[in-house]
Amino acid sequence: MSKNFNWGEGMSEMTKYNVNAIVERAEENNIAFLGKMSLLMDMELAYKHFNLDLDKLLTADDFNFAHDVCGIQRHIDRENLDFLNHFLPRCSRPKKKSEEEM
Repeated sequence: MSKNFNWGEGMSEMTKYNVNAIVERAEENNIAFLGKMSLLMDMELAYKHFNLDLDKLLTADDFNFAHDVCGIQRHIDRENLDFLNHFLPRCSRPKKKSEEEM
């Protein structure tokens, strides 16, 4: 049974812009394995799940950028909207207290 997830909900226009820029860079580097739409949804889930620092990811060198983007795609559980194998992106940030209490 999958969880409900409202795509785009609670994301500022700047956050959406940054996610799109990450996807565009991934496409340019041929690491958007399942296509643009799939990676957009994967990155949004990862942003919310890991509290990703999108600015840090956008400016990361190619190696660290690929580590995070490829790792997100490789370790995502799309059915349960979770991540497997204890994957942690390098550009993740600690969750805010209010998020931990949920």
